[in-house]
Amino acid sequence: MKKAKFGNIIKWTNMKHNVELTGKVRKIYTNSVLVDLEPTPLIDELELWESTIVAHKNYTVIIKEIVK
Repeated sequence: MKKAKFGNIIKWTNMKHNVELTGKVRKIYTNSVLVDLEPTPLIDELELWESTIVAHKNYTVIIKEIVK
């Protein structure tokens, strides 16, 4: 399992609603990351926050962005 870095795009499954979400890593913590969700109609439909915390074990890095 690779840990995400700042600016990476990750995907994970929201267990409460059983939907796959993607977002951009804003901050890295010891056991998790703070993620800004990618805009999608699901955010409003499921009444999700625009950002969330995801544990390292629950996501996959899909795009590695270079942040300068």
